[in-house]
Amino acid sequence: MDAYVSKPLRVDELFEVIARLVPSVAASTPIIAPNPIATGSRFEAVFDPAWALARVEGDSALLRKMIDLFHAQAQKLLPEIRNAGERCDGQALERFTHKLKGSMGSFAARRASEAALRLEIMGRNGEFVQTEERISELEHEVARLRESLAIFREEGVLCAS
Repeated sequence: MDAYVSKPLRVDELFEVIARLVPSVAASTPIIAPNPIATGSRFEAVFDPAWALARVEGDSALLRKMIDLFHAQAQKLLPEIRNAGERCDGQALERFTHKLKGSMGSFAARRASEAALRLEIMGRNGEFVQTEERISELEHEVARLRESLAIFREEGVLCAS
């Protein structure tokens, strides 16, 4: 193995690695800049709009689909996470929070991802002290993220592509 790009994948980083490994490809491959989102937006406390749009190379239709999928996944996984915590099922807690954390990575939702990571580690280590508090924290952060993403989507920030 000569290189790797870790998740969450970033297009610019992927192209850098490809360019380094295959210089002839870099010269012939145009890099498509994502649509800019103004920095300092009110969403940045919850997620990074510019990061999210860059992840899909400016494809706002794809980002809308990702937001919809995230809403559905969060609705399904949060009860599973709560149930796993109540049963002290470390494997399930780790698995479900890892899935949710992965989908939040597409939006650079730092606080929500950190809350999921704490639960993921608790599940992996079989530690169930403060599980209720940690699950409530995750639910709160995911609710903030879902609300911010919904507003972001509805306000037309994501115009039709």
